[in-house]
Amino acid sequence: MNQNTRIIYLIRHGETVYNKESIFRGRADIPLNGNGRKQALTTALKLKGLGIEAIFSSPLKRAIETADIISSEIGAPVTQCVSFQNIDVGEWQAKAKADVQKQYPDLWRKWLSTPEDLLIPGGEMISDVRERAVAGLRDLIGNDQTPGVFAIVSHRSVFKCLIAGLLGMNAPYFWKLRLDNCSISTIAHSPESGFVLTSLNSTLGITDIIIGDD
Repeated sequence: MNQNTRIIYLIRHGETVYNKESIFRGRADIPLNGNGRKQALTTALKLKGLGIEAIFSSPLKRAIETADIISSEIGAPVTQCVSFQNIDVGEWQAKAKADVQKQYPDLWRKWLSTPEDLLIPGGEMISDVRERAVAGLRDLIGNDQTPGVFAIVSHRSVFKCLIAGLLGMNAPYFWKLRLDNCSISTIAHSPESGFVLTSLNSTLGITDIIIGDD
């Protein structure tokens, strides 16, 4: 590996009761459930020996819990980073998806077809998430104190936006990327090649696939 290459592990947080019950999370500060904690531990064991020296986490409880479990196994310190905070889903936060579909039929159709164009009442747009997540990672890459191998623990929406932004993907891209609970994706960065996606949504032995988990 080129000495100027950095390796970034993108780890989605473990399962919560809201994932299990098809409820919009957004910035609702909910903890992992029992299965989510098991997922985080399994993920932590898979990350052992990979040289991860730092973990940067969304400030939400489910991400911090996941990061702390990983930290306890691999010994890397955890730093909270607001750039990787989850998308703000405004009025949809903590609402069951079935209820959102009934109460906001037009917006729901847009969520399923062109979410990049959707502004949920009281929330933020996907383009806003993309901008801050990419800026946050570029700040880490540009900081001499950031180690050559590090991890980010965050949320599905954030990682979809981050990956698309780093690779220059144009809309519609949101539903073309799948990231399950506690999945591991990897990105390499070098001055010569820029950002390169080297793996996506690795879940073998980590998680049961949750169909339609939005």
